[in-house]
Amino acid sequence: MSNTLAQDHLRIFLDGETGHASEQSTQHYRPGQTIRGVASYSPSTEVKVEAMIIIFKATLYIELAESGQASYGCIRSHNQNLFRYETLLLKGPHKVSPKPHEWPFEFELPEKVKLPFVADMQPVPPTWRVLQVARVVYSLKLCVNPNRSTRTMEIERGINVWPYDHMELPTPAPETQQLLDPTQKPSWLTRRRSSTISLTQLTRRRSSTVGNTTTPQNFNLNVSMPVSLGAWQRFNIQLVCNGTSDLPFVLQTCELVLKAQISSTNVSTSALPICKLKLLGRGLEIPTDGSYITVKRNMMLVDMTRGDATMLVPNFSIGFFKLAYVLDVCVQLLDAKTQEVLERRAELPFMVLPGGLEEEGSDEDAPPGFHDVVSPPGYEEESVWGNEFRTPAYTVTA
Repeated sequence: MSNTLAQDHLRIFLDGETGHASEQSTQHYRPGQTIRGVASYSPSTEVKVEAMIIIFKATLYIELAESGQASYGCIRSHNQNLFRYETLLLKGPHKVSPKPHEWPFEFELPEKVKLPFVADMQPVPPTWRVLQVARVVYSLKLCVNPNRSTRTMEIERGINVWPYDHMELPTPAPETQQLLDPTQKPSWLTRRRSSTISLTQLTRRRSSTVGNTTTPQNFNLNVSMPVSLGAWQRFNIQLVCNGTSDLPFVLQTCELVLKAQISSTNVSTSALPICKLKLLGRGLEIPTDGSYITVKRNMMLVDMTRGDATMLVPNFSIGFFKLAYVLDVCVQLLDAKTQEVLERRAELPFMVLPGGLEEEGSDEDAPPGFHDVVSPPGYEEESVWGNEFRTPAYTVTA
C-alpha cells in the first residue's frame, strides 16, 4: 500500500502530542528514559487485520568507499542494528471498523547495547543524520499485517536521542603553532601539546583573482583559537603575522569549515564538510609585528549551524565506528606592495565536547533571526569551493 495512504490511516503520537502534531518531534530522549505514546489506526472502510505491531529500533547506517576504489563504485555498506524491540498491539483475525482506534505503547531506551564481536557493552550514541554516508537513526515503526503480501501498511517516525547533560565546561584555551613549509607534514601529526595552530600554504588555485604568488615567503601567519569546544562556548579567533615587511597585509577572507571524519573497521572517509562560516573581516589590517588581531569575537560553534546544536554531536565511537572532526581554516591576505592575494590554510584536528542543546539563559536576549544568517550572493559558486568541499549542510556568515 502506498506511503501516502498509510499516512492517511496510521499515526504514531508521543506523550504530549495532539492529533494534529507534526511527526517531526523536537523532543529529545535520554538513555534509561521510557518512551510512551499511542498508535492510531483510522481505516476508511472496515478491514480485516491479522496483526498489528510497533517496533522501536536503532540502526547505524554506514556507506564508505574503499580506499582508492571510489571511481570504480566500490562502496562498503553496512547496517548495524544497535537494538530492536517489538510489541504486539493487536492479534487477529479481527475486523476493524472505519473509525479512529488507539493502542498505547511504551519502550525503555537502553543505556547500553551489546554489539557483535565487541566484548564490552557500548553506550548508546546520539541521533545523527547530518551526512548520508554515516547515520545513527532511532525510529518507531507501526505495521499492520506485517510479513504479508496483501493488505499491509506501515509508517515510521524518527526519535531523537541526546545522551549528554548540559554541563559547564572550562574556559577554552586558544592554541597556536608556527607556519610549516608546504612540503612538511601538518604539525598536528607530530606535535604533542603545543599552543599554536598554523595555516599551511594553500597549494591549489581557487580563482583567477588568486594568481601564482611571486612574493617572497618571508612571513609566517598563525591562527589562534581553541580546538576543543562545546557547541555553546564562546571564543575568539585571532590572526598573528610575523614578517619583515614594513606594510601590513589586508585581510580578504577568513573561512572555517567543520568536517566530519568517519571511520569503521579498516575503512575511513576523507573529511566531509558539515558546515562552513565566512567571517566578515574584509579590509582588516594584519601587521607583521606579531600582534594578535581579533577577526571574530565571542563566536560559538552553533553560529556555523544557525543555532542547531544537534548537528554538533560530540566525538564518539561505538563498536568499530568512530566519529571525529577536522576544522579547515583558510585565510586570504592582500599584499599591499604587490597587490597579490596570498592564501594560507590548515586542517586541524578538532573536538566537539558534550553540552546542551540550548544555551542556558541566553534565548531571551537573542534578537529575532539572530541565527538566520545567509551567505552573500555567489558564495556557493562551484568556482569557489568545487568538489573539494562539496556542499555542506549549512553555510553562514558572521
